[in-house]
Amino acid sequence: MDLINVDLLGWWLCERQLPSGGLNGRPEKLPDVCYSWWVLASLKMIGRLHWIDADKLRLYILACQVTQAKIVLFLYSVAGGGGGGIKMKKE
Repeated sequence: MDLINVDLLGWWLCERQLPSGGLNGRPEKLPDVCYSWWVLASLKMIGRLHWIDADKLRLYILACQVTQAKIVLFLYSVAGGGGGGIKMKKE
């Protein structure tokens, strides 16, 4: 850590937080949970976690979670409302 400017790196990482609370991997990109994890881990390593809005990040990550009910509804809609699926070939 002696070879980097920790404050400058921390500033750049904190700039990754968007109004949604999520973090992106580079400027002008959308936030996502994966980049949020990597940026958060980097901030932890340099001792700058307190530089971001943790409550907004927490809410963003929770909003991105997919529930089992949402998956079932999605699969049902993709299958044409229950008319689709895999059928066994009759011999």
